[in-house]
Amino acid sequence: MAAGFLNITMDVNIPFSVTLIFGLYALHILLILNQRPKLRSAINIWFFLTILTTSLWFNLIQWQALPFLIVYIGFGFLTLEKIRWRRWLGWTGVVIMALALSIHVIPGFDNALLFSAEHLGNGTLPYKLYANLDKALAAALILALVAEHLKPFSLKQFARQDLPIMLGGAIIIFALGMALGAEFDPKFGELTIAFLFFNLLVTCVAEEAYFRLLFQETLWKLIPLKKWSGILAIVISAALFTLAHFHTGEGAVERLTVIFLAGILYAVVYWRSRQYLSAVLAHFSINFIHLSFFTYPF
Repeated sequence: MAAGFLNITMDVNIPFSVTLIFGLYALHILLILNQRPKLRSAINIWFFLTILTTSLWFNLIQWQALPFLIVYIGFGFLTLEKIRWRRWLGWTGVVIMALALSIHVIPGFDNALLFSAEHLGNGTLPYKLYANLDKALAAALILALVAEHLKPFSLKQFARQDLPIMLGGAIIIFALGMALGAEFDPKFGELTIAFLFFNLLVTCVAEEAYFRLLFQETLWKLIPLKKWSGILAIVISAALFTLAHFHTGEGAVERLTVIFLAGILYAVVYWRSRQYLSAVLAHFSINFIHLSFFTYPF
């Protein structure tokens, strides 16, 4: 792999099965976010069954994963119950199962390795990119359950309100990163294209659905100190976001500090606009800049 500004060769291997299944997944997400309410249930069921059967056919999902997915879907149906304790049970189960899928502890998933390198650009840390189907399915169900309650995305509001926050937050985050030792190291190639798709539609869509639509939104409503509920929800959700990316070893404190600050930014963007897609775009923008323009010694 040769590194340099606009001069990097990367061997990204995306099998046909991954292209097909994640193409269906991407279409599913777009339909969830844009479909008419009367079509929602039918579309979600048929798309989920299509993705599931196709994944089984191509062995990206093994049979031992099916009981867990059935339980996850069952919890999803409980969230639609009119009886309060059943709804709470359903949402509790959805949170637990989504977390288990997102951190890859549910057996039976073959998350294809698309790219692997001992270092990326001038960096010293290894880098791998996976097609995480378990995380994608976790996101799909969450979005299907909350889609009708999402605030419609407004490009005008995004440009006027969210974009300035994103730019200011990005400047702070990358200034801190450079103060901690990050170096400017532009790099583009095949990995960039793969990263654009999988990081946006899997990583960012899933993590923002989890931390914004489940955790931050719920904390916002449940914290009794109404004057401070929004701020506390921001801080707590950012702390949970950091814990989800927790690791030890050399440079862990520096890396987790940057991650926590990024979590604050995503939460603030959502807090200001209540637009889920704005938080997704903020998350993806930071990730893309991290990958494409910087090298981290930690």
